Amino acid sequence: DAFKDAFLEDPAPFTLWGRVALGVALGTAGIWATYRLGRAVAGRPAALAGAALFAVSFLAVRDAHFLYGDMGMLLCATLSAACWLRYARRGGRRDLLLGGVACGIAAAFKYNAALFGILLPAAILSRPSGRRARDLALGTSAAIAALLLAHPFLLLAPGAVLTSIRHEAKSQAWTPTWTHHFTYSLAGGIGWPLAIAALAAAGAAIARGTLRMRLFWTVPILWYLYITLAAQPYARYVLPILPFACAGGA
Repeated sequence: DAFKDAFLEDPAPFTLWGRVALGVALGTAGIWATYRLGRAVAGRPAALAGAALFAVSFLAVRDAHFLYGDMGMLLCATLSAACWLRYARRGGRRDLLLGGVACGIAAAFKYNAALFGILLPAAILSRPSGRRARDLALGTSAAIAALLLAHPFLLLAPGAVLTSIRHEAKSQAWTPTWTHHFTYSLAGGIGWPLAIAALAAAGAAIARGTLRMRLFWTVPILWYLYITLAAQPYARYVLPILPFACAGGA
């Protein structure tokens, strides 16, 4: 009640510091995360260019002003992908576990970030056989532990969480079109030239790219399918694609 009364009396401190913490700070950290993502697959020059493109992308800058969970989800999901792509290239328990922790925290910000978890088994299968079962168990355990620590209501009030998820899934339904999030959200968020470059890079990777580049584009392609078929029309739903589009386009 004291929290509610303080907010109703003067919401300025809440919105100001909330935007600084959940918007500005996490959005700025997303520039570094985009660099780490690009560095994991394409080297330092492309990573620097991708981070610079992300830093001035309209959608990322705009949403870093808001009091949403999107920028925290974007930061942690991008870091999880960077860690697991690095693990696919070099192995190492550190990247495996850090990727799991980042993915779990991303899902605590927004449940749909759990889709990034598909990269864990994909990265493990790309490695030589021998420790795949153990690595899958370690990465999955790290993700689940981080999710439960960051969002304990999954244990404390699972019924309320499920009710909330069902309500959100039914709200503001729309008739999906395959081009909406590309022509409106993505092209409007990063500009047509970069959007087309990213699309071309994804197509080239699928057609004749290395295994590493195919792994890189796995999540953004699946994410685009998800937001087209099962999400909502708002532009911010393409935010998790932006680091991949910027680094991949670069």
